[in-house]
Amino acid sequence: MKKLFFLISLILFVFLNHVYAAPEIIYENSSAKFVNLAGDWTDWKDAPMLKGTDGKWHYPAGIIPAGRQEYKIKPDGEWEEGMNKVYTAGLAAEKTVQENEYSI
Repeated sequence: MKKLFFLISLILFVFLNHVYAAPEIIYENSSAKFVNLAGDWTDWKDAPMLKGTDGKWHYPAGIIPAGRQEYKIKPDGEWEEGMNKVYTAGLAAEKTVQENEYSI
């Protein structure tokens, strides 16, 4: 009975990690000293992105609420040029591409 419970738990763990894997918003700008991101879910207040060992800036998209969320990136405190980006979060962070928008 314990082995069956362990096997079911393992299968659920693997399935849920695959389905609910937390994606990231990644920004490439190796010359930036710091990078913030602001969007609907932050009430357009700056949220820091972290520089990874790969030299890219990362933001854990798993904390973004479900639905369509607009955001913009601010390298070194200056708004990035162009339209707002769109992140559409849902089950397994559904990936879709729309005109001038993208989901991660």
